[in-house]
Amino acid sequence: MFRLLRSILTNRDFRTYPIVVAPIPKLDAPHLPPKRSRLSTRRRRMLLVAGAWMVILVYLYCIPYAADKGGDFVHLWIGGHMVATGEIAQLYEPAAHKALLTQLALPLDIYWGGRYEVLGVFFYPPLTGLLYSPLGALPLYWAQTAQAILNIGLGLLAAWLLSRILRGRLSFPAVTILLFTFPSFFYAYVLGQNGILTMTVVLAGWYALTQANPNRAGVYWSLLLFKPNWLFAVGWIPLVQRQWRMIGGIVGGLVALLLLTIGALGTAPLRAYLGVFAKLTDLHHLPQYPLESQYSILALFRRYLGMGTTADLVGWAVVAVLIGVTMWLTWSRQSAAAPHHNQTIEITALGLVAAVCLNPHLHHYDLLLVSVAGVVALSEWNLLKSRQRWLVIGLFLLHQFAFLFAELLHTSLPLPTIAMLALWGWLAVRVGLLGQRNPLTEPVQRSADSPLPRESQSLA
Repeated sequence: MFRLLRSILTNRDFRTYPIVVAPIPKLDAPHLPPKRSRLSTRRRRMLLVAGAWMVILVYLYCIPYAADKGGDFVHLWIGGHMVATGEIAQLYEPAAHKALLTQLALPLDIYWGGRYEVLGVFFYPPLTGLLYSPLGALPLYWAQTAQAILNIGLGLLAAWLLSRILRGRLSFPAVTILLFTFPSFFYAYVLGQNGILTMTVVLAGWYALTQANPNRAGVYWSLLLFKPNWLFAVGWIPLVQRQWRMIGGIVGGLVALLLLTIGALGTAPLRAYLGVFAKLTDLHHLPQYPLESQYSILALFRRYLGMGTTADLVGWAVVAVLIGVTMWLTWSRQSAAAPHHNQTIEITALGLVAAVCLNPHLHHYDLLLVSVAGVVALSEWNLLKSRQRWLVIGLFLLHQFAFLFAELLHTSLPLPTIAMLALWGWLAVRVGLLGQRNPLTEPVQRSADSPLPRESQSLA
């Protein structure tokens, strides 16, 4: 040892004193996800932000076209206009609606005839007329312009709410791109439909529920009184999930909204609407019912079995099976143990698809809630195997472009209905497998305001 140290200090060659080093055994390192470079993460975020801005700019560019389109917003504007001008007694008088259409020089071949002669042009609850009265006070063109701008803002709010609900699975720009590129979203925007408002209200209640505020969630969902078919469609979800405080919030909100409507408009519009509602329950028997543009489960069997009792019985039986399976899966997963937050996302998404199936009348612009479930399915990217990822991509693309495929191929096959059922089946399988999945392998549950870890996402 002394000779070795002397050789090192005197810079002499000490190759004659070999040093034998025993090999150190390698320890099995734990499996860690590959680290991503900061540059690639920044590029990904920049691309998503740029893509979201491009989509928003397209919608901003289309505002004048949405204002000139007329579309379905005319129905909402007429109700709001009559409330704003004090014509409350004629709110549900078809003759008054026709006179107003003639005064506006709108084509009667589009906005009149068929079921409109029976129902009138405005057949929403009085609360909807009160809700749209500020826009009804404006001229039709400027009201449509304001509606287009509001729909863009509501769409951004819906994307933000869904990104908060997902808690790190997908970022806000990614959800914005996915929602705004859905064709039904664009149709609802151009036509001035209130489907975007409906989707935002549902997501607001869902987000409040994830923030442990079920009372507020119920109050939000009570706002669906402005479109009762959707209140009927989603109202059973809190019952199945045993959200009793949310149910109390819904009941309290409905009572408050009814008192507000009576205080502002009186009881006469409510009594008149009950007669209109009775006719709406038999809508498919009214003249010129657009069966070819209906994508509900009932319409699926009405296409092939004809309009009649047989088709309705088969359709309602299938809907009952879908709702029953959804209830059983929800009860079984929630009764076994308190599910992880990321698992409750899939349970609620499954309930939303089943709620859409429960709606007896669905146009293509009414499928926005199914797009929310499609985003949830795509957000499971990190939890899926390679083949499952390809399957989810296929389901998502089929749902995104089913309506366009049907129009381009000129087929009578109800592709949107098939895509909706396929997405429900996928989510049902995922919820059914929740008991076999370890929550510790899922993305870490974070608060809504905590920063997003770089390793927790693949698509955003």
